[in-house]
Amino acid sequence: MEKEPKFKMGLQLFSIRDALEKDTLTTLRTIQQLGYQDVETYGFDPKNQRYYGYTCKDFKIILDDLGLSASSGHYGFSDYFMDSESKLKAYVDACISGAKILGKSFITWPWLAPEYRNLEGFKSVGR
Repeated sequence: MEKEPKFKMGLQLFSIRDALEKDTLTTLRTIQQLGYQDVETYGFDPKNQRYYGYTCKDFKIILDDLGLSASSGHYGFSDYFMDSESKLKAYVDACISGAKILGKSFITWPWLAPEYRNLEGFKSVGR
């Protein structure tokens, strides 16, 4: 008798970004058929509250219909790094809102733009 896996098998969607851009639904169906159960998103649109062109709620429905979950996501904090604190906070709030709708446990800041990879830039991260 096989034991139920302790963890879900997940896929970082950025690794298949070209296929997602061409046909999001077919790509998600394909990864589900390949056995993936969880995804890590990227490319959140904070202004329109969208993932891959779908509202957060609609994208959640798509994931649910496919039996997929989204436990984490990459968010482009570097794009707001040198903006005012209020713009950065608004962006973070939008990301949290979108992540909550998808039921995510984690929000990931995947990288720091090269021009900020210095002592002053790293100090600013904690602001």
